[in-house]
Order: sequence, then structure tokens, then C-alpha cells
Amino acid sequence: MQSIFDKARVLLLSNLHGLLDRMIDLNSIGAVKQYVRDLEDATEQVGGQTAVAEGHYRSLDDEVKITKTQIASTEENIRLILGDDDESNDVHAETLAVKLISLGEKLTQQQADYATAKQTYEAMQQAERQLKAKHGEMLGNLKRLEAMDRTAKAQEQAAEAISAAQALTESGTSVSVDDVAARVRQRSAVADAKFRKAMGEMAGMLDAAVVNVQAKNLVAKMKAELKGSKTPEPAPAS
Repeated sequence: MQSIFDKARVLLLSNLHGLLDRMIDLNSIGAVKQYVRDLEDATEQVGGQTAVAEGHYRSLDDEVKITKTQIASTEENIRLILGDDDESNDVHAETLAVKLISLGEKLTQQQADYATAKQTYEAMQQAERQLKAKHGEMLGNLKRLEAMDRTAKAQEQAAEAISAAQALTESGTSVSVDDVAARVRQRSAVADAKFRKAMGEMAGMLDAAVVNVQAKNLVAKMKAELKGSKTPEPAPAS
């Protein structure tokens, strides 16, 4: 007969099989992450239940051993009473026989419970191993998908950068370098002409200034000469 705990574990195991058989979209990283978390939670839950099942299984094993020891002891006592050649003691043997029958029924029930507990414990162990294996598998899938996603994003960014560079390069082809060079030469020629004109005007201004100075000097010299020629000669001494 299954205990309430055994029935609860059977229900838990049935739910775990549903979790292990769940169909998920391996192309969705979010779905895989959630499934990995569900497996981790289930593994923790099953691990706790497995420990409880092991304790129950080992406790029943001890009870079976104790009952077997009691049965062996009772049988030995009955043999001792029946072997003393005193029939008046046989009534005690009958009392022990009643106890022996009760112990036999108890052992039968304990062995049945023990078998069920052992089966449950082994099933929990198997479920825990399956969950750990599935968790390892899905964790590997998750890491693989995340690596693929990072690679895809890097490729997308590279493609965008290449497209931008190509667009920039193509936009440059519409500009004629020869036309630009011609315009630059034209501007250079104009600038050179303006420079030469400015320098010529400056030279002319310098020449005019020099002439003016020379003219002033000449006028001053001529004035001085005229004054010198008009100065009366001093009278001779007597």
C-alpha cells in the first residue's frame, strides 16, 4: 500500500516526465534560458525528495531487519519450550506462536512497504540523473546559441560598417578630381595675378616716394647755391 508521500512522489515524477518531454523552440534564446531555469528548479526539488525517499527506504530496511530478528528470537524460544519435555509449558509456546504469527504479518507488510519505498527511491534517483543530464544538454545548447547570437550580431555590425564605408566611397566617385584641380589652378592664377598687381603698385608707390625725396633734396641744394651766389663779397682791408 502506497503512503501519501509515495503518491506525492509519483505525481512529482509524472510532472518531471512532462518537463523532460517539453517541446521548446531552440531558436529562441529566451525560451531556452527559461527551460534551463525550470530544469534547475526541478533538479533542486527532486534532489530534496530523493533524500527524503532514501531516508524512508533505509528506515524501512532497518524495521524489516528488526522484525526478522524478533521472529528468529521468538521461534528459538518456542523451540526451547517445546524441547524441555514439560508439556505444562506448552501453553507458553502457544502464546509465543500467536506473537510469531503477528510478527509474520508485520514482516509481510514491512517488506511490501520496503519494496515500494525502494522502487520510489530508485525512480527518484533515475529522475534526478535524467534532469541533470537534460540540464547539462540544454545548458550546452544555450551557450552554443548565445555564441551564435554574438557572432551574428558582430557580422551584422560589420555588414553595416561595410555598407556605410561603401556608400561613402561611392559618393566620392561623383566628385570629379580633375574639375576640382582645374578650379584650384584657376583660383591660384587669379590669386597670383592679384599678388603681382599688389606688389607692382607697392613698388610704384616706393619709387614715387624716392623721387619726391630726391626732388626735395635737389630743390634744397639749388636754393643753397642761389643764396651762396647772392652773398656780397667782403670789402678789402685798408
